Amino acid sequence: MSPSLTLRNVLETTKDLKLEILVEYIEAHYDERNATDLCSKLTSMSQSPEESAYSFAMRCIEVRQKVIRASEKSDIQYDEPLVNKLFLRTLERGLISGYVLQEIKPFLRSYTSDSALINCINKASAAEKERQAVQCKSLKKSTSKVYELKSEMSGKSEASPSENNMSKLLSAVETLSTQMSSMRSEMNDLKAKRQYDSKYYGKCESKYENNRERFDRKKCEKCKEGERCQHCYKCGVDGHMARNCRSSGNSR
Repeated sequence: MSPSLTLRNVLETTKDLKLEILVEYIEAHYDERNATDLCSKLTSMSQSPEESAYSFAMRCIEVRQKVIRASEKSDIQYDEPLVNKLFLRTLERGLISGYVLQEIKPFLRSYTSDSALINCINKASAAEKERQAVQCKSLKKSTSKVYELKSEMSGKSEASPSENNMSKLLSAVETLSTQMSSMRSEMNDLKAKRQYDSKYYGKCESKYENNRERFDRKKCEKCKEGERCQHCYKCGVDGHMARNCRSSGNSR
């Protein structure tokens, strides 16, 4: 322990310091958890994006060893084969790289030792790095080809301004044609509406004139002079209105 550490000062000033008390102090200082908490932590572990597969595997091994050691002092006992199965399951589920997982799956199924597993993970990680480097090179080549093709196309377009002018003229003609077609459709709609309105209002005016002539024929001399009469304008009889008239003929 470093001289400036508070734990060291506490231990140096403690009287009758025994090994059991020292272990309790150290476990409290390093926040050692019980077996149940460590087991749940082991099952929920996963590889972080900035972490390598080797570091993740070593971290799982560390937590597995802590679970086995803590279960010896805990009331709940965790068997070593069971903890080892949880470790292998966490390693299989928490790895990010599918290539590394595919390479180490046979070792996970026939697990022999941690050293063999770590060696296999290192080989798979190295092979994946080489594969990614080759893919990056091919990707760079393809992007360079695309860039060269774009530069050639841009050079061609700059070298032929007449083609650009032709394309502009064609686009202008297309816009004019679409505008003309829309104007023609609007004119046709207006023409059809006017024809319909003239037919409709012409019928209404002729009907109104006919009714007016019939109404004028039913007027008497007093009505024509402007006086109000109480006779029916349909049959000419007093005592009822034209809407209540039952006569079909004309009496006047």
